[in-house]
Amino acid sequence: TNESIFIKKKSEDISVGHPCLTEDGKKFIFASDMKENARGEKSFGGRDLWYITYNKKSKKWDSIPTNMGPEVNTFGNELFPSIPMKGLNKGKLFFASDGHKGIGGLDIFYCDADTTALNEWLKPKNMGFPINSTSNDYAFTDLGKREGYKTFGYFTAERGVTTGGDDRSADIWSYSVPPNLFDLKVIVHEFGSPKDRIENADVTVVCSDETTWSGPTDDKGATIKWDVKNGQGRYIIDNREYYITASKGGYIDSKTTKITTIGLTESQSFIVEIPLVHIEEELNTPEVRYPLNQWTF
Repeated sequence: TNESIFIKKKSEDISVGHPCLTEDGKKFIFASDMKENARGEKSFGGRDLWYITYNKKSKKWDSIPTNMGPEVNTFGNELFPSIPMKGLNKGKLFFASDGHKGIGGLDIFYCDADTTALNEWLKPKNMGFPINSTSNDYAFTDLGKREGYKTFGYFTAERGVTTGGDDRSADIWSYSVPPNLFDLKVIVHEFGSPKDRIENADVTVVCSDETTWSGPTDDKGATIKWDVKNGQGRYIIDNREYYITASKGGYIDSKTTKITTIGLTESQSFIVEIPLVHIEEELNTPEVRYPLNQWTF
């Protein structure tokens, strides 16, 4: 690497590594133990994350790196930045740190993308157990979605599990995140009396992707549990809205009830209760007429 890009010192004076390029190729993030840059901007201690940006007009990289600041960097070490290019974690910034509050040693942290600024990130969050442990965990690599999983990838950890207890030995570990699982149960009952269930009521579900299905309530006033669809796929899936109505002869049709899986990060079972108003008898009201240009009967 051209040392003039980073700092005007002899190359052996500083250590530069762990390169990470943003998806648009305009920001280059790296780890370094440099104490300050050519503008006099000082590090926060240990190894910090720094970056340079690409100028499209001049078609050149910045000659002076910029520190990523106190939100990311600490008195400790921040290392191994990475940015997934696709999948669930696209746009997030991952890195390892022993300065932020963690479980022990180097922990893996991530920053959500700041939607108000390109290539900027919010306050770091610890990934928690089981990704992190009391040993060093670092070099997180997210490879995106694969069949049967929301995302999967690899990271490095010094846990001593495969080496007979020597925590100083580093192994590569894989991880995978299963998809969220949702299901729906609808209960129909008399208005004002939840214990009085209504059987054989027709329940209809319309999804925001325009798929729809329906089914009757059983003798306990509950529909079958909608989870797996015909042995393949599921009725309720991620990032959708569902509109549920119920009806039965002799009752006033229900208002629409909405549930949503948008923004949910964990599995969930939805239970929806829908009250129906019973029509006791038909009311026939006499025709009412008004004299012309008068408001009285």
